Amino acid sequence: MSEPEFSPTKAPWRLRYNHQGNGQFVVESDEGMIAEICPQPNQISDANAHLISAAPKLYQALKEFLLSSEEALMKDGIGCECERCEKARQEAYRAIGFAEGKTTLKEGGPGSA
Repeated sequence: MSEPEFSPTKAPWRLRYNHQGNGQFVVESDEGMIAEICPQPNQISDANAHLISAAPKLYQALKEFLLSSEEALMKDGIGCECERCEKARQEAYRAIGFAEGKTTLKEGGPGSA
């Protein structure tokens, strides 16, 4: 049984503010609406909206960074293998797994905050 292909809504994702009602941020693409972020106190909705709209770029940048750093390490032995860098790599691969639906977020577990 093969894995389903990872195919999120195509980038670019755009952010706009909908002034109707209480006002909310809308993240959309050429394919339609991706998310609505309702107003919350302390600019939380603003920060969440910007983070969500940047998701495709962050995902691609992280995948490219991991690929290039692994290639450099294997090809030229250039790269850091300290505990901090290794932990960062593991967390980056875990984040990619979450994004691709290969790893599930469990309530209260690591990565669920």
